[in-house]
Amino acid sequence: MYGGVYAYSRANFVQNGIKGLSLVTIINELDTIIDMNIYKINNSNYSSIIKTIDETKYEIYNPPFYRITTSTLLKKYDIKYLTDYINQCKKENLGEYITKKIEQIIKTGKQNANVRYNLLKSGENMKPYIYIPFGIFYIVVLVGLCQVVYTLVKHKEINYLQFTLITLIAGQLMVIIIGAQAEWPRLFAPALPLILIYVLLFMETVITKKTIE
Repeated sequence: MYGGVYAYSRANFVQNGIKGLSLVTIINELDTIIDMNIYKINNSNYSSIIKTIDETKYEIYNPPFYRITTSTLLKKYDIKYLTDYINQCKKENLGEYITKKIEQIIKTGKQNANVRYNLLKSGENMKPYIYIPFGIFYIVVLVGLCQVVYTLVKHKEINYLQFTLITLIAGQLMVIIIGAQAEWPRLFAPALPLILIYVLLFMETVITKKTIE
């Protein structure tokens, strides 16, 4: 176990300059503001960072095809300094940041949630057998939250199992939307068993209600 922790920490240091298990939030948010092209702000305190991004944002490792901008920034600048810079970028470009997040939500909703990450010899991912739009999970979360509110308001009661499931699912989805810059279907995979259980419980509730009526 300790060997695995050391190996992961070492890999994180080699790739990202971080002597630890993870600084995933900083890494993801740096990638996000660069991809959204909102990293150029009118603040002389961060001119060095902006210059570094401009000089490295198109460079990649070859292989494994990682962009080296984030790695360079983490090795060159203090974490708190980078965090302040990220927050300032969002603050000065809040409207554009929110708009592009919404666009990403819509775009990802059309992607296939049934992703297979088994690489072929060509380097491409294997195509999944079934197309399941990722947006269907938005609907499940929305319906689930509405059901919880409706049951609580009308019947003054709550199904704690369904409430727990939909809270975990919604939480997973929100963490991904807020914190991840890409590959949402892959990151949402741990919640798929919860989705299945919730949908079956929801169907049971509907069928039972119709039977009683």
